[in-house]
Amino acid sequence: IRSRELAEPRWSTLSPFGGPGERAPPTEAESAFLLSGDSPAFFRERHVAPFVRQLRRYAERRGMGFLVDGDGQPTRHAILGVSGNHFWAARGELEPEEENRMRMLVRDLITGQLGRAAELAVLEDVVSVYFDNPEKQTKVWSIMKYLAKTKFLVYIDVDVTIRPDSLQWGLVDLILEDELRAGRRPSDVYVRDAWPGIE
Repeated sequence: IRSRELAEPRWSTLSPFGGPGERAPPTEAESAFLLSGDSPAFFRERHVAPFVRQLRRYAERRGMGFLVDGDGQPTRHAILGVSGNHFWAARGELEPEEENRMRMLVRDLITGQLGRAAELAVLEDVVSVYFDNPEKQTKVWSIMKYLAKTKFLVYIDVDVTIRPDSLQWGLVDLILEDELRAGRRPSDVYVRDAWPGIE
């Protein structure tokens, strides 16, 4: 979203880079890479550690900050049932009896007893279906935690690689380049292409 797209003209004086009147795009030195995981051990796993090392080296070479957040989800998720890659989970702290009642409901639904589906209506603020374990879905929480602490935050999934022959190009400049070259005000938030509804 760009400020000019908002209805009230007073927003047109705002900058995405820190507030009213600040018009300078961020430099790499004012920017940071952010990686997120469900625990600190995640970043040491054999299939993750090489990517973390490469991204850390890229950030160091480009003079960017490098943030690794392994705090995980701030909200407890009780897994009520799993069907394929779909995890039925309840958010928040629940009494054991309530959690067990929800677990039985989900078991019945997964096994085809659809007559109980109407019971989900009163649980819509608690029960959700996730693609993969919700404890792994930490991206949004990490971004929220660090967004105000850097001038420009680049979230990267740990399975992203940066071509070794592209180290001379700054990712911050590449992200902003199209809009700045066209004379448009840069956006406040950039979201990579993803499936609809993902985080």
